[in-house]
Amino acid sequence: MKIIRKENQNTGNWSGGTTTELYIFPENSIYQERNFEYRISSAIVAIDESEFTSLNAYARKIMTLEGSMHLYHENHYDIQLDKFDTDSFHGSWKTKSIGKVTDFNLMTSKNYDGDIKGIIVKNDIDINIKDLLSKNTIETLSLYIYKGECYLNNISLKEKDYIILSKNDLDAINTLKCIEKAEIIVTNVWKL
Repeated sequence: MKIIRKENQNTGNWSGGTTTELYIFPENSIYQERNFEYRISSAIVAIDESEFTSLNAYARKIMTLEGSMHLYHENHYDIQLDKFDTDSFHGSWKTKSIGKVTDFNLMTSKNYDGDIKGIIVKNDIDINIKDLLSKNTIETLSLYIYKGECYLNNISLKEKDYIILSKNDLDAINTLKCIEKAEIIVTNVWKL
């Protein structure tokens, strides 16, 4: 189990705004060197129109957290994304985005796959962590507390904290409880 608190997350600039790396695997990987197996991040798009960085060796999944954006995948399709809507596409596609948003991203190499989903949790409701698994073969399950404050067993998770759980952690950590209404992004990653 690994907790990455908001204050320990790395935020950098890109041509359209800022991006915060929540997790990269292997942990000694460097995004700019494209030597990672998977990367999870959240970005703020501060301009009306932006071009996505080309990531030839990776599949991408993106979710809108705030705002609305329209993606144009040249020679493929276009799609409108509102809150918690997702899109999956190849990183080699020429992609343009229109709209100022906060988004959530999962990038995976050919060796991994995964999914992302947003959930809203009302206060004082217990969630069994295993109910958040999308398949039995996951490598990691992670939670990004986008809004609110929650407890995983007795571990306090505040707004913008990120926690990664391995398969082995799921037997010891089983209940998520939020003390106020919370918005959580759940990411499942598995090896192919």
